[in-house]
Amino acid sequence: MQIIEITVPIQIPDNLIVIEKNLYKQLQENQEQGEWWTLEDVLKRVKVSRKTFSEKILNNHKYRKQLESFVHYPSRKGGKYYFLASETKKFLETNFKSITNGISGGNHD
Repeated sequence: MQIIEITVPIQIPDNLIVIEKNLYKQLQENQEQGEWWTLEDVLKRVKVSRKTFSEKILNNHKYRKQLESFVHYPSRKGGKYYFLASETKKFLETNFKSITNGISGGNHD
């Protein structure tokens, strides 16, 4: 059997670039670095009600100490929560099973 090697030039438009897959993934991960989310931003991602998220996650003693390292809890009623996006995303992904078990019967009201 013979093997023939062929070189074919491919022109890439000026508005596009080619990068390695691992670099692309790293860029995606770093996109949220330093970004802050509001409670509304988080709720859009997790698809549960404010009440459920507050009871089962934000005010759950199981998670509270860990959350305080990257969540700003309001100092007064009606104040805003702020979340460090990159750490919040990691927390939600790492604790997915535990969190969803805490949401009664998978009800994501």
